[in-house]
Formats: sequence, C-alpha cells, structure tokens
Amino acid sequence: MKNKYLIPLFLLFALITACSEVIDIKVDEKEKNIVLNSVISDQEEIKVNLTKSIGILESDKKVALIEDATVELFENDIFIEKMNYANGYYFSSLIPQTGTKYTIKANNNVLKPVEATTYMANKTNIKRINYSIDSTWRTEQWYDTLTQTFYDTIIVSYEEVKILVEITDNPQTNDAYMLTLAAKRPNYVYPPPDYLPVKVGDTLVTIYYNSLNKEAMEWVNINQNMYGGAIADNFFSGQTFTFSALIYAWDIKDYQNNTTMPLYINIVNLSDDLYKYVTSKNKYDEASYNPLAEPVNIFSNVKNGFGIFASYSVITDSLLIK
Repeated sequence: MKNKYLIPLFLLFALITACSEVIDIKVDEKEKNIVLNSVISDQEEIKVNLTKSIGILESDKKVALIEDATVELFENDIFIEKMNYANGYYFSSLIPQTGTKYTIKANNNVLKPVEATTYMANKTNIKRINYSIDSTWRTEQWYDTLTQTFYDTIIVSYEEVKILVEITDNPQTNDAYMLTLAAKRPNYVYPPPDYLPVKVGDTLVTIYYNSLNKEAMEWVNINQNMYGGAIADNFFSGQTFTFSALIYAWDIKDYQNNTTMPLYINIVNLSDDLYKYVTSKNKYDEASYNPLAEPVNIFSNVKNGFGIFASYSVITDSLLIK
C-alpha cells in the first residue's frame, strides 16, 4: 500500500523543484527628503545639520550633506536671520532664550522645503540638595606597580554618597527632566608615569597614575546617561519631585592634592519634542537586534522631511561633600 503513493509523490516533488523562474520586481524608489537635525540649548548659538534621506534599498549608505540650502531662523514667527554654512552646519549668531518659540525653514530648490518648530525649554529651579554618606565593604586584590606583585585579597572599606535633588515642576508646561553629575579635577596627562602611595588599612601600597598638568582642568562626567534617564512630569505635574543618585567618594577625590572636588549638579529640562525623540530612539535601539520586536518609528517634528528640532536648558548648582 505504501509503494503506490511513492511514485506520485516523487513526480510532484520533481515538478515543484524543476519549475522555477526569476521574477524581477520593480519597487518604486521614494523621493529624497531633507533630514534636518538640531538640538538647541540656552548655552550656545543655534546650529543646524542638513542631509539627504537614504532609501532602504540603496546600496550606498553614505550620508550626503546639503551645503547649498537657504536656511532661515524665526523667533516667535518673526524672521531673525539667514544662517551661514560652514563645516557641515548652518550657524546662527543667536543664543536661544527660554520660553521662546523658534522655527527653522530650509530649502535647496531641489528637494521639498522643510520646516520645524520648537519651544525653548524653561529652566527649573533646584529647591533643595541633600546628601548622605554610608560606608560599605568589598573584597579586592591590589597590585603593587613598583614590585609588580599582587597583594593577597583584602577587605576594603569605601564610601557611597547618596545625592538627593528636589525640584518643583511647572504645571503650565509639559516637561521632562534629567539629572547629570560632573566634577572638575586636575587634568592628568601621559607620559610620564608616577606612583602614588595609598594606605589601605595598615598596608601601604602604590597605585599607578598619570602625572599632573597643573595648568589644565578637565570635566569628568560621573554619570554619562545623557537623555537616557529623562523623566516626564506626567505623574507629578505642578508638584515637587526628588532625584536620587548614588556615587562613590573616589569619584570626587583629588588624590594629588588630597582634597575633595566640588560636585556639579545639573538639572536638564528637555522640551516635549526632545523627550519624545529620545524615548522613541531608545526604544528603536532596544528593538534593533530583536527580529521579533514590534517595529518602532523614531519621532520627528520636521514637516515634509525627517529629523528633529528640539531644545533643552540647564541649571547648575554645586555641592562640596565633606
């Protein structure tokens, strides 16, 4: 009984595999668009980057700059100036003012003209800053760079600093906030190498560090989560909100001078457009390597094109931890 089905199945398989034809499918290319990108702040003049969009089927993924466009800046719908091109950007001489409406219009007479509008994010006052210090322990192995030997594993005590920053939200606007921390310490340059003796318990060990350039200082970002840690005011509109951050005491320690560096606390206020852009960008990045993830569109507020025109403002305070 089994053999009578064998030949028909074999013939069916042969017919399926033998009959094939290559069919060229013509997919209409979408027209090119201007991609406008500009994130402005109250810290510097406005600059805008313009490029051409890249089709998904294009083999050449190189970004093409648009260097011949007419780019105009408007403040509260009033024309301010024509922006000048240099080194990949169109520059303005204007530093944005918080709470003000700004519009960019761009046209290169080939692609569709584009425009985008944003409101310069307002600053938010820091109401209160507190901190607390807790000692904790961990197991470490120390390496002596002079003798090139390892010390036995020892228990090391170190200090954690908890930072609490309280702000009051403006109920009249849609805001998103982010806390960043930074310190300004002596700039260590290489070469030459030096060795710094450090006492760990009752043991004196030497750790390697680079020599000090006394004429220079460098900013050190203690938490580098720019935009990624933004929090919208959906659940505390018009109320107070407290940011919490945990750092190590050595993050703000100047071992060369045996002093503590001031900790600079920045409250970044993101415009609604910027918050929507970065949250959608983060979701897009998370889904990029997951073939089963739901597709994510990155937010854009550019009319007739792509990209983002958004803003943020920063208010800074300092704290000396003793």
